[in-house]
Amino acid sequence: MKKSSIERQIIDIKLIPRASKPGLFYSGGILRAKVSPPPVENKANKALIELLARQMNIAKSRIRVLTGFRSSRKRVEINGTTREAICQFLSNIRKRGTAGKTLKPGCPQESIQSQGNISVKGIVKEQ
Repeated sequence: MKKSSIERQIIDIKLIPRASKPGLFYSGGILRAKVSPPPVENKANKALIELLARQMNIAKSRIRVLTGFRSSRKRVEINGTTREAICQFLSNIRKRGTAGKTLKPGCPQESIQSQGNISVKGIVKEQ
């Protein structure tokens, strides 16, 4: 059995600024993050990093926004973690927000990529 290597993981997120209650959830198969600050002077992006770091229990320095600085759609890099850890984290978010619904088992592939993979319309493919 091959052990997972620790590497950088990339997650696609839709950011919702000016939210009354911050949090992470799935809607329509898309990972979404609600943050309180407005999208002014990078405040919403910083709040997203703080939210992810707090939810994942990792240092903020291990998370950075790669693309989408001025867009609601973000590509976020998380360093020093395994794909399995991210899959577990995302699966837990899906389970929290889908009480009473039947979910397909496994990792929510539409939101995660490992280094060397690229996401195309919700499918993770090898590059």
